[in-house]
Amino acid sequence: MKSTSLILFFVMLSFWTPQKKGVTIAACLLFALAGWLEGFLEPWGLLALGGWMLLIWLMQFVHTQSQLIQTAYHIVLIFISGLFFLHRVPGINNQLVIDNVKLAIDSIPYRMYYNFDKPMFAVFYLLCFGSCVRMQELPRRLGVQLGTLLPLVGIVLGLAFWTHFVRYNPKLPPQTFTWILGNLFLTCIGEEVFFRMYLQTHMVQWLEKLGALPIVGVLVTAVLFGITHYAGGWTYMGLSMLAGLGYGIAYRTSKKIEDAILCHFFLNAIHFFFFSYPALG
Repeated sequence: MKSTSLILFFVMLSFWTPQKKGVTIAACLLFALAGWLEGFLEPWGLLALGGWMLLIWLMQFVHTQSQLIQTAYHIVLIFISGLFFLHRVPGINNQLVIDNVKLAIDSIPYRMYYNFDKPMFAVFYLLCFGSCVRMQELPRRLGVQLGTLLPLVGIVLGLAFWTHFVRYNPKLPPQTFTWILGNLFLTCIGEEVFFRMYLQTHMVQWLEKLGALPIVGVLVTAVLFGITHYAGGWTYMGLSMLAGLGYGIAYRTSKKIEDAILCHFFLNAIHFFFFSYPALG
């Protein structure tokens, strides 16, 4: 495992530990240095990440501006964040860690990267605005959300099974540890901070001003979340929308991003360990 990814895992984990923010900032600088030395972050990529962080930091001043400026700011931020999420920003070379491996004879080949672009929204946002629970509270947060997680698992994976998107396939592949690190720290945290902590919060507030119920904002965000999974096809998009609705409800009811992250990760883990992954061929 490369130093760049190890340092990024530490950065993500640091938000749930009691050390000072300065430690996280120092780790971010080490991440940038390691990424440059190991060839994952080129000068243009580092400059782009710096600009992205500055744009997120400016959010604290936007709420005092006119509605037009606020709307323009969020459109720009969402567009630029989308470029990073879709790996369209040059100068950032993500680390390939699983290369076209078939986890079952009838599953499609699986490829996984340790992404150094998408999770950085979570890093920047949590540094600027985040308030996370301590690690020892995470089991209780999971317990709080079992009422959401268990029906979510049943509905999403039940529909995936019914539509022949997956089959029952229990396994413990040699790529398990690699998958857990990447899925939890880079995928689940990265996506939930963006879609729930940022986008859903602002979507609910904006739609409430138009007279809509909060659940409408949760639903719209879930639809957008599903659309970003377009590469997996229509079935995968639909399942992702349903999953996103569950994650959104978990966050809306508790205001704790950990609840959405844990629901996201445990649904993915049950899929990974007990069903075709990522899907039947």
